[in-house]
Amino acid sequence: MSHFHSLFYDLFTWKHPKATGFVFFSTISLIFAFRYVNVLRYVFKGAYVLFATVSLLELAGKPLGMNGVVSSMRPHRYYTIPRESLEHFFANLHELINFFVLEFQRVVFAENIFATVAAFVTSFFGYFLIKYIPFWTLLLLTAITAFTAPLIYINNKELIDEQILHVSEIINAQMENTKKITGKYAEDAAARARATAAELQTKVQGMTHKAAVKTEATNGNETVHDYPKVPTHEPVAEPAVDEPILA
Repeated sequence: MSHFHSLFYDLFTWKHPKATGFVFFSTISLIFAFRYVNVLRYVFKGAYVLFATVSLLELAGKPLGMNGVVSSMRPHRYYTIPRESLEHFFANLHELINFFVLEFQRVVFAENIFATVAAFVTSFFGYFLIKYIPFWTLLLLTAITAFTAPLIYINNKELIDEQILHVSEIINAQMENTKKITGKYAEDAAARARATAAELQTKVQGMTHKAAVKTEATNGNETVHDYPKVPTHEPVAEPAVDEPILA
């Protein structure tokens, strides 16, 4: 797959200006052609003009007993695509597809974090731009960016790297500051939680102590009644006493 890396790198960095310029202007021309020209309609038009011409030339000589003009030009052997050419084409197509599959996985799994961030920024802006601009305009902007951004970066590499480093330092400083502030708030919250828990524990212990003292006081103030004992034997009748009779 390394030759595809070299191919696309040379293409987008304008290492060979003539080849890159041809591909770039061809891409732009195709986008405008499909936007303003009904290409499929002209394909059908070319097909029916070709077949109509062939039919007229072939049928023109039949009434006169002459052979058709087109049939007389028929080759002895029709042209076929060699198997080696098809195998070579599909082999290159297979490697190209695998190249994009591998590069997509490298971006997804952050093998190069800058490529992942660039993919995020591109997809993010594409998501919002597609709602406001036509698809062909988005393709045009993508093509122009793909062919101009690498060239701008190479010509201003030192300045851009310096700015990227400066932005990275600012982001790291802000992240460290945020981490410190978050840690401070977390410590304060934990301290308040511990203080609240200790206060609640003290209140619960105080309420429990008061309830215990009240219970002891209630038990100490109970009234003791002195009831007579229940007799355990039968009652005995007292002897009668004779009183003197007064005269």
